[in-house]
Amino acid sequence: MQRTEMNDSAHSAKNFDPEANRKYEPETVSKATVHAVGQDSPWEVGAHMIAALDNAFILGYPYLIMAFLGWGAGSTLFILFGFLSFYCNCCLCRLHGYGGHRNIRFRDLAGRVFGKFGYYLTFTLQWLNLLCANVGLVVLAGQSLKGVFELYDEKYFSLAEWIVVAGAVIGLFAVSVPNLHLLRVWSSLSCLLVLIFSIITIAISCHDGRNNYNAETMETGPKDYSIAGTNADKAFNALGSLGTMAFAYNTVILPEIQATVRAPAARNMITKTLPMMYLIGTLPFLLISFIGYWAYGNEVGYNILYSNSGPTWAIALAYVAAAAQIVVSFHIYACPIYETMDTAWGRKQEGTWSIFNISERFITRVMYLALTTFVAALLPFFGDFIALTGSLSALPLDFVLVLAMTLKVYGKSTPMWLNIINGTLCVLLFFVTIVSSISSIRYIVVDSVTYHVFANL
Repeated sequence: MQRTEMNDSAHSAKNFDPEANRKYEPETVSKATVHAVGQDSPWEVGAHMIAALDNAFILGYPYLIMAFLGWGAGSTLFILFGFLSFYCNCCLCRLHGYGGHRNIRFRDLAGRVFGKFGYYLTFTLQWLNLLCANVGLVVLAGQSLKGVFELYDEKYFSLAEWIVVAGAVIGLFAVSVPNLHLLRVWSSLSCLLVLIFSIITIAISCHDGRNNYNAETMETGPKDYSIAGTNADKAFNALGSLGTMAFAYNTVILPEIQATVRAPAARNMITKTLPMMYLIGTLPFLLISFIGYWAYGNEVGYNILYSNSGPTWAIALAYVAAAAQIVVSFHIYACPIYETMDTAWGRKQEGTWSIFNISERFITRVMYLALTTFVAALLPFFGDFIALTGSLSALPLDFVLVLAMTLKVYGKSTPMWLNIINGTLCVLLFFVTIVSSISSIRYIVVDSVTYHVFANL
């Protein structure tokens, strides 16, 4: 199937009619996958998107974005990236039927537009994104479990051991839920978990902010909103935070999630799912970012729960909700990888719950969880992985590649002024990708020197 797709990509590009695609959306479902296609409502798909967007990573945004950029740049870029992300995702959704197929994978779409180079580049960057995001989620799950017990002065395990526990729980869930279609109820539950830890975090932060609670001294005192560090640190941190900003709106699995929505796929995504995602899904991380920074200034912890003053039971509940939500969020980010392995080694004709397919899922997913858990325990710096993921893959895939594909497919039918804007944004974001990637790699190098491997942070 892959060879056929690559051979007809050039032909598809020559014969694609953008105007016809706006009127007619092909509903051909690819048979080259063992996962379900076109069975979910736009609202169920919206729950997937929110669960991926509002995972427990958002607890680090007050530090990783606002403390590195300050009020002016931080709030402005949050809003600009939000509008730009919405625009790019609408463009990506319109391309879902390009070439007369439902492009159920990001790499399939890129391959049909740009040929083999686009296919393999997207394949590499997307899997890098998913792997780094999953590693960061396992780290954060381990830190959340460790945080619960440390609140009560119970130190049973080191961070690495808690990461192993988190990886084992995520692995059991991964084997039990075969695909995104069967995850829809869990995604809705995940949204409830996000609501729990978001409300707790925001409420405690508001209380601490009103009482001028200083997170560093654990006493009342003035807040400092200046950007800390040397000039070099400020510059690298600001550039790295652009990668974190891109990760905040990370949607590199949008084509795979769009594959599960019922027909007409593009219209349902643009008119229902994406508005739901941006109007509802962005609220938790925007509120936590702004209120958290307002409450604690530049002394906010890299996980805001470390700065919250209490009560202890509420913070413990937030940790538990965050850890539980990660189990679902991890599965959403890993589903494209699972789908590739299941399609390659599973037996579609035997059904999802055959002994062979259950065994295949168990072996392949446990191996993947073993890899991500090992890397997470080895380098437990979740903030670094957020920035790295955003810089190396979210920026080039979610923005640069989408704009380039839009220019290639719709350029002739689009007004010149819009093509100029798209082209300018494409070039500008390409350079942002380069400088942000350098800064993000520096994060991991510095932390690897500062902390030993398997650090008990």
